Amino acid sequence: MKKYDVIVVGGGMAGSAAAKRCAELGLKVVQFEKAENPGAKNACGSAITATGTVYAPYVLEGPIEVKVPGSRVYYIQRNGKYCMFETGMGGYGMYTIHRTKFDPWHAQQACNAGSKLRTATTIMDIIKENDRVVGVITDKGEKICAGVTIDAGGAHSIVARKAGLLGRRAGTDNVLYATAFVQLPEKVVEERFNQLCEWYLTIGGSKYCFNWIFPLKDGVSMGVGGGYMTPDLNIRQQALEFLNEPIVKEKIKGGKIKSWGIRTDPEKIIEKTYAPGLLVTGHAAGFVQPFVGEGMSFALMSGRYAAETAAEAISSAGASEEVLVNYEAKWKNDPLFKTMRIYGQTLKDYLLKRPQEEIINTMIAASHWYASPVPFMLKDGVKERDMTKLEKAAKLLHRLESLGLPSTKGS
Repeated sequence: MKKYDVIVVGGGMAGSAAAKRCAELGLKVVQFEKAENPGAKNACGSAITATGTVYAPYVLEGPIEVKVPGSRVYYIQRNGKYCMFETGMGGYGMYTIHRTKFDPWHAQQACNAGSKLRTATTIMDIIKENDRVVGVITDKGEKICAGVTIDAGGAHSIVARKAGLLGRRAGTDNVLYATAFVQLPEKVVEERFNQLCEWYLTIGGSKYCFNWIFPLKDGVSMGVGGGYMTPDLNIRQQALEFLNEPIVKEKIKGGKIKSWGIRTDPEKIIEKTYAPGLLVTGHAAGFVQPFVGEGMSFALMSGRYAAETAAEAISSAGASEEVLVNYEAKWKNDPLFKTMRIYGQTLKDYLLKRPQEEIINTMIAASHWYASPVPFMLKDGVKERDMTKLEKAAKLLHRLESLGLPSTKGS
């Protein structure tokens, strides 16, 4: 039976960040990925925000497609007319990537640091001894043991489920997306998008998420944020309506849809992100904020913290709950993560209470993407003459600005 210090399950953003950091800390680590190549099964929005580079500055050395200095926002009316404005990010606020290029590079960085990568291998079960996770069982029947297992297996992770940390997520706890890659000549992409990410809000469409087009070198990444997984959600219909908007048709004119996918983002963090011998990261833990489009940043954060906690556990010759609880303390007390969670939850609370026309009109008046709930908070505070709401708005804005988030510019 093979034995490692750390097993990492998953070859995505959190998994490779964890494997790389573990190897850098001198741990013997093996990383498992179910696809033939990391990134092959990923259908995300294809952009790392500036917040992600705080946790993993090295990602900027990877295969970045386009460095994005700003956004272009479209508000489309029912009659097809639209208004648009551009907003800067005070520097490069986003970096678009092809996951099929970036993820293999990322996993290779972990290998360069000393990690071992096993692809085309699915983890089927965990091994437990005295209620502690001590390893995994692969689809080939292999039993691999380790002092600590780091789960980065995605929203439907079997490891966290088998360990009893992840139950069945209700449909209303998940947001459903449709994504596609449309191939276009590089020159056409430059002319039509000018390095800007584009966001689309449509009256009559979903107010819970957003539609987007991100520029890449050889085309664009498109997405439709459908909303919560409820019986009345028709993501296919929403995707078709988006593709048939005149402005969108013009943007992708002459392009070819080369790939597409469906993904779900869990909206809630699981109750416990650790157990004896196990740490849960990324989407598996629910580290996603659909309302602000953050997922990869949290994956990089949690992967790093999990690796550092694993190193602490290995050095102290124990991966008990008493040691691994430090992981949860790390991410809960991270100032950037805390702010983004408050930010996203506040935004969600404000959006769900209002008619869509009011949402769009307020955003237009604020000359701002729904990057910030501050305009809504200020509007309510003034209307109701409620100083408490005005003070909360000021505190949230100050907190965002103190972190230097590009999305707060112009609030």
